[in-house]
Amino acid sequence: MKSNSILSNTAIALAAFVLFTLSYKLNEYFDAFMLFAAGVSLVFVPAGVKMLCLLVGGVPALVGLFLASLYLNLVLWANLSVAASLYFAMIAVGTYAAVVYLIRRLFQIKPDLSNLNYLHIILLCAIASFANGFGHNLVYLTQGVTTPDELISKSTAMAFGDFLGCFLIVMLFHAGITATRAVVARRSGDSSGGCLTALSRCQEAIAQLGEVGVGGGGGHHVLDAVVIRIDRQIDDAFALQRFQAAVHGGG
Repeated sequence: MKSNSILSNTAIALAAFVLFTLSYKLNEYFDAFMLFAAGVSLVFVPAGVKMLCLLVGGVPALVGLFLASLYLNLVLWANLSVAASLYFAMIAVGTYAAVVYLIRRLFQIKPDLSNLNYLHIILLCAIASFANGFGHNLVYLTQGVTTPDELISKSTAMAFGDFLGCFLIVMLFHAGITATRAVVARRSGDSSGGCLTALSRCQEAIAQLGEVGVGGGGGHHVLDAVVIRIDRQIDDAFALQRFQAAVHGGG
């Protein structure tokens, strides 16, 4: 069991590393017309991938994201020191991880994200983007990438880009999950309806046999017991259908 847990956590960390790295490559296509300044994009897709990985993958994803961020800093910013690259990685991942942790605790968001809603998504993306934007530019300030006069404008632009990228990715994920759950719930409802129809027909057939008098007096007692049992099964099936409808309606 422990080895399986280690393997699954490693797989999650690796997936987060690969997805975050690939999202940087994808975002380069937006840089041609969305780059506000060096290191500041007005639509930053990796922000959404980062948020999604943390929501789904938890701590293992955090490790993968930190390593990916550190790797990208060292590759893309060759003039940065290792210490500065570490600071950037800590801010990029730490701000998002802290916001995800706090919002999940505050709103009691379930591990399977079944009660995640639009308000949660907006708060997650807005707070994390703001914290990351200003945190990054404070480090940029020490590295000479951002001047004191540019601090507010660049921080705001980075926060805006992070928010758009984050909101876009998480909303697409949420819409896909919601649609999938609706389809599954509908199919489950159809299956329950079929079971109810079959049970009702069995009940009617056995009741008719009882009226004919199959099996004599003892047969009547047996048939009565079978009918009672089927009645209970039908009641259980109706209860299950009502529960599924309530869950679907609440979702």
